Amino acid sequence: MNVEPVTYFGLTDNPFSQDMSLEPFYETQSAKEALKDLSFFLSIREGIALLIGEDGIGKTTLIKRFTERLNSTYEAVIIFGKLESENEVIETIYEKLGWERPSLNGKSRKKLLQDLVIKLFRKKRELVVIVDDAQNLNSNLLIFLSYLSDLQFSLFRPFHVVFSGNRTFTERLMEKGMEALIERVSVIHVVKPLRLDEVKYYLNYRLNMVSSLFLQIKRKAIEKAFYVSEGNPSRMNEILNKAISLAAQRGTALINERLLNGMEEDSTKKVPTDSKVSVLKVILLVMLYALLIYTIIIGPNNFLDFWRENLFHTIKGLLP
Repeated sequence: MNVEPVTYFGLTDNPFSQDMSLEPFYETQSAKEALKDLSFFLSIREGIALLIGEDGIGKTTLIKRFTERLNSTYEAVIIFGKLESENEVIETIYEKLGWERPSLNGKSRKKLLQDLVIKLFRKKRELVVIVDDAQNLNSNLLIFLSYLSDLQFSLFRPFHVVFSGNRTFTERLMEKGMEALIERVSVIHVVKPLRLDEVKYYLNYRLNMVSSLFLQIKRKAIEKAFYVSEGNPSRMNEILNKAISLAAQRGTALINERLLNGMEEDSTKKVPTDSKVSVLKVILLVMLYALLIYTIIIGPNNFLDFWRENLFHTIKGLLP
């Protein structure tokens, strides 16, 4: 029977689900340093910033927290790495700001940018343009977005550009033709994994967010989750999500090392697949047909012995 852990443990949400509606933010030492570096980047009003980290390390959550802390001088625009053209970027900026999209008919990119800068100047707003999953943008768009950081009207600098990406993005930056972007970099921050001493507080923080009164994660289980996930929050959430599901199935509120070990054993157990069952059916039908012919040839006296021996070996070879 499939037992839903949220219902079983009386939670308001699944604390380790990737779709958790609360999107809790636990401020690790690395996160504090990242927010400090991004604030410094805005203060120097120059160049672009790079936020680098492996997938699942928490860059997107960190970006959201950074934008929440911006004062009224700034407007944050988060662009995901799925755009194809410069005009798409400009249209997306208008859309994110809630402005009417500009008419693109006959207007050059330079004119569109001039109009955008003047509009921001009149509204006394500076844009923090954050490109998430920057590794997915083509090189021309990366150069174009970095170019925005150089635009100004009088002494007004309307654009502050932050690129967030994984290791693939850093490799992209080393490619030929990306020198112009590299020259504009003024701040780089590498987001680090959780430390072992932070994991206990991180997990308990998520449990507290969903009003967990019964679930308990033992120290050995915390250490195992840390070493298996290498401190990556996303991988750790995946491990604990499976763990609380297994705990609900077994009727326990205790997440210990034995439970995590049992989870690994369950994942390695072999089960008959549909394809094996289908093969078994075909072979049995063929054997029935062959045995029918064989019985006609050798007579019914030897039929049962032949059937038992061959059927046993066939099933033994197909099942785990």
